[in-house]
Amino acid sequence: MHEWARTVLPEDQPTVREAFVEMQRQGSAECEMRAYRKDGTSCATRIVLVQIDTENGEAAGPFCFMKDMSEQQRAEHALRESQQFLNTVIETIPLAVFVKNARDEFRITHWNKGAEDIFGIPREEIIGRNGHDYWPQGQADFYRSIDEKTMTDGTVQDIQEEPSLSRTRGPIVLRTLKVPLPDEQGHPDKLLVICEDITARKIEADQLRLTQFAVDHAMDQVFWIDAQGH
Repeated sequence: MHEWARTVLPEDQPTVREAFVEMQRQGSAECEMRAYRKDGTSCATRIVLVQIDTENGEAAGPFCFMKDMSEQQRAEHALRESQQFLNTVIETIPLAVFVKNARDEFRITHWNKGAEDIFGIPREEIIGRNGHDYWPQGQADFYRSIDEKTMTDGTVQDIQEEPSLSRTRGPIVLRTLKVPLPDEQGHPDKLLVICEDITARKIEADQLRLTQFAVDHAMDQVFWIDAQGH
């Protein structure tokens, strides 16, 4: 054990010793450690220690099986970085991004900061609930019908103008994409919803159309009257 332990980084040697003791007690043990290569560099490894006895009951081991885990750890690190980057993007884009579970009454499972800002509803409040808990019956029924159609057809639904309500801002207008997400067997399972708040753009477009209509139909003069009658 002493000679073999020289191949192990000093800070990982207690872990290996504990595994060796467990092998003597249980017959086998495994652990992760960092070991030295022949060129002096180190690598992450996973070892399995096995105690095998002869027919006479004498110990013929231990036997050590070692696997270089460096590539796997690099891949796992890259995956974690990718997931962290994706989470950062989802949390910072000025869009509402949320996910519904199609197999559980379209209850919301994910709700990003953009959704909190647009709808005025904190994620800790809305997770586990569905549209009928927050929107009027008719509007919630409309949302559900589009959700069900999306999952049944298995195609993306692009809703150019969708009226909705914000708890903090009142009526709003959204452009909404609804995307069916498959499970491991390829069957639609979750529903991804992406909403862009186009309320200001809609108001500007309506005002422009109104202005153009007034100009086109004016006789001699055009007067604007605000909400106070001025």
